[in-house]
Amino acid sequence: MLSKFNRPFIVVILAAFIFSGVLIYTHHDRYVDLIVTVFGTFVAAWAGGWAAFSAERKTRDEAERNIRISSANKALFTIATMFNVFDNLRQFFIDHEDIRQSEDRAFLMDSPQPGMMQSLHFDFDSLNYFLDQDGELCSMALVELRVLDWHHQALLNTVELRAVAHDDLRKAVLSKNIPNLTHESLQTIFRAEYAKLAALTDQFIRQVDEGIATTKKMDNQMQIALQSIFPGQSFVQIRFAQKTLQSE
Repeated sequence: MLSKFNRPFIVVILAAFIFSGVLIYTHHDRYVDLIVTVFGTFVAAWAGGWAAFSAERKTRDEAERNIRISSANKALFTIATMFNVFDNLRQFFIDHEDIRQSEDRAFLMDSPQPGMMQSLHFDFDSLNYFLDQDGELCSMALVELRVLDWHHQALLNTVELRAVAHDDLRKAVLSKNIPNLTHESLQTIFRAEYAKLAALTDQFIRQVDEGIATTKKMDNQMQIALQSIFPGQSFVQIRFAQKTLQSE
């Protein structure tokens, strides 16, 4: 009796268990699909984000590299411009008609008037990446560039002072109206004015000669330093050739 009574019950229990198992499996499969979908979406999003980040970083690095190369070329161009300034002063004022060799060069030598020469400077802020490089090559190049910048400013100051001293001596000579003025009388009668002009003239000549040599050296030093930072990169190449009046 009991077994007959329990048989349908057991069948129902088994059927319910099987049905429940199917439901559990079905829900489990959906969970797996959901997890796979979420994971796949995450991986795809991560890959896309990483690709976008890498592309943006590459673009940014390339832009920064181009900016640095451009700033280096500007510095090289400024060096070349300074060389031309120094060489033009040598050509048209110092070596003109062999005035350099004359004992009266202080009085005979002309020079640019105050305000005629343009002040040239290097953009050191754009060249600060030189300090990030290993070793002393690049940092020393930056130091030497600052020295050249100072040298050019010192020359401008000398030109200004010499022009004023030259005018002072000329005015003093004209005020005395001395006939047959000689080198000796200049030194004797206008001792203070002549001594000041002579000192500034010698300083002017020395700074121009040093400027020509320094710019040539600085260009070579910068080219070597830049190749250590950007191997194989081409930079501004300007031929440093001193001109003569006879060749023109």
